[in-house]
Amino acid sequence: MAEALLGTVIENLPSFVQDELTMFWGVGQQTHKLCTNLTAIRAVLKDAEKKQVTGHVLKDWLQKLTNAAYVLDDILDECSIQSKRVHSDEHNSCLLAHVHLKNILFHYCIGKRMKDITKRFQDINEERRMFELRTSVTEKQGEDVNGRDQDREKTVEFLLEHASNSEDLSIYPIVGMECGMGQNHNLNTLEAMRKKVQQMGTKGATILVTTRLEQVASIMETHPAYRLIKLSQDYSWSLFKHHAFGPNREEREEIVAIGKEIVRKCVGSPLAIKTLGSLLCDEIEVTQWQNIKGSEFWNIREESSITDFEIVKEELIHLWMANGFIKSEGNLEVEDVGNKVRRKLYNRSFFQEAKLDGLGIITSFKMHDLFHDLARSIMGEECVVHDHIRLTHLSSRVHHLLLLNSNEKLNPCGTFLDFGFKLGHNHWLPSIHCLRALRTSSSLLSPLKDLTYLRYLNLHGNSVTSLPNFICGLKKLQILKLEYFGSHNLLPKDLTPLQDLRHLVIYRCPSIADMPLNIGMLSHLRTLSTFIVDSKSGYGLDAKQSNFISKKKLNR
Repeated sequence: MAEALLGTVIENLPSFVQDELTMFWGVGQQTHKLCTNLTAIRAVLKDAEKKQVTGHVLKDWLQKLTNAAYVLDDILDECSIQSKRVHSDEHNSCLLAHVHLKNILFHYCIGKRMKDITKRFQDINEERRMFELRTSVTEKQGEDVNGRDQDREKTVEFLLEHASNSEDLSIYPIVGMECGMGQNHNLNTLEAMRKKVQQMGTKGATILVTTRLEQVASIMETHPAYRLIKLSQDYSWSLFKHHAFGPNREEREEIVAIGKEIVRKCVGSPLAIKTLGSLLCDEIEVTQWQNIKGSEFWNIREESSITDFEIVKEELIHLWMANGFIKSEGNLEVEDVGNKVRRKLYNRSFFQEAKLDGLGIITSFKMHDLFHDLARSIMGEECVVHDHIRLTHLSSRVHHLLLLNSNEKLNPCGTFLDFGFKLGHNHWLPSIHCLRALRTSSSLLSPLKDLTYLRYLNLHGNSVTSLPNFICGLKKLQILKLEYFGSHNLLPKDLTPLQDLRHLVIYRCPSIADMPLNIGMLSHLRTLSTFIVDSKSGYGLDAKQSNFISKKKLNR
């Protein structure tokens, strides 16, 4: 996460430097120093993020870096908003705008903050030198898992000898190793699915069902399931050695002994072995191997943790956008980059249990429990899920919070997702100046006017009569979602100030009678899920005026 965040601020710095107000604010010198330090840090960041699992000191250094990057991102955001405010006043000369009292005060405050953050990054860069990090890390290509020859032979035998002679459709479950985390399945749905599949089947046809749960196998099977056993110790070590050592690396006796203990802890799971072997690739310090052997990751694996949370693909990409984790690349828009990243993670088993729509397009998925536990170990307090916990005691390191049930104040963070449906509509809404993403059912919306950095806003199921006009002052807003508003015409009269808006999603809001004026002037709009046709001037969609002709991906 540090790499993505640092990449964002480095990309934003050049445009900040080119702004003529930079010199007026007196931050030009600090900006050049920042660029130098950030470039040096970024060069070794991949190596640092890879090694943090094996070193607590390095992990703390990355946390310092991440916290500083969030602060710098806030500063650049504030400067961007102020610059647009100054440049937008076409009636005043540039000089008059510069000497406005508010801009002079801003000049003083931003100069001090830039000086402080520059010193902070300089100290972080100096600390970097003690870790002996490398500027490039090569990734080894994976290989097929060894040790499954017998399993392959048994499956082929079933297909050739048993299934081909059957008069009915054969459903043959292959049950893999459970990773210790329970997953909830709708058993009635599985039963209905099995019956539907059997009705569609033909003589001699076979369906292989892969699962890690015995319940699923027992419901789906028409033949007894085949159960994969864990990899043998020899095969497990061979697989680990391939990923941790490679073909040419010396296998030191001390490190080999620790590696074999790590492999025993993986209990024959190929994914665990490959993941941890890759983390230790090219790691030469014995202490780093000892750290991963004794890591808290193993304790997390033994806990009963809820990992059955269904992730909606569109929501995930929008949250990545809001937090600056993805950016457009060449001709690829930011949403397309998000889909590319999502596909890569899915292909590497980071995500699983995908659900498809009628066109066969993935709409949601779940996070693999092994990667969930590893991510928890790495992220520490930066990403937190809370339920019935006193949020006033949250660490200042928390930047992303999923809240299941609470109404207390919390420290500044970047993401606040409220799923506390039991709280009612009048519960507390956070006033967090640096918030980037907010999902809430609160009807007390006055704190929104202070959320100047907000990119993502999801309001659902509350009792407001209409959105306040100050929503249009959220100049950075890219995603606006309104869900389950039953009784009021919700939208402001004019959304054109939201020129960064890319997605306007309106779901189950039947009382919306008309659309905002000149909605076609939102030049970056990519999703418009609902549109109410109106013949009045300014309330239609003129394709030429709104430049919708080129927006082939604009929804409905």
